[in-house]
This record gives sequence, C-alpha cells and structure tokens, in this order.
Amino acid sequence: MAEVGQVGFIDQPVPKQNSTPIVPMYAVTSSKDVAIVLRVEELQKWLNTFPGIFVKVDGVPGGRTSEAYRRVTGSYLPGDPRAR
Repeated sequence: MAEVGQVGFIDQPVPKQNSTPIVPMYAVTSSKDVAIVLRVEELQKWLNTFPGIFVKVDGVPGGRTSEAYRRVTGSYLPGDPRAR
C-alpha cells in the first residue's frame, strides 16, 4: 500500500510531486543543462566501477550508457526505446 501512496509513515520523507528522476533520461546527444551532463558523467563513472563495464565518460546518456546501466540494474535508462 505504501508503494502506491495509499498510506504514509511519519518517519519517512514525502516524495516531492513532479520531481526529476535521479537517473538521467536516455538521449543520443548531450544536454545543454550542465547539471544534467554532470549527473550523466557521475553515472558513467559509477558504471565503470563494475567488472566488465567500460563506458566513455562523455556526458551523453545514449545507447552504450543505457546498455551498461541495464547490465548493472536490469533496466534500461528511462526513455530508452529498447525498454518496451
């Protein structure tokens, strides 16, 4: 019930409405927003800490980054057309 927001707990923070996802959205080009580029680069650096994962740290959350994310988490980046 907590998953779908039917109940809440006073010791847990309330999720912000319309907040941006922690994981960047799939894109084939770099964002013009520097904060998003930095977030993608941090994701790429994190992915590179896993054995057998080698992703270019370029700030573009494209196909290779999404594939590496899938190999680590089991899901593609949000917005990746392969996720269907």
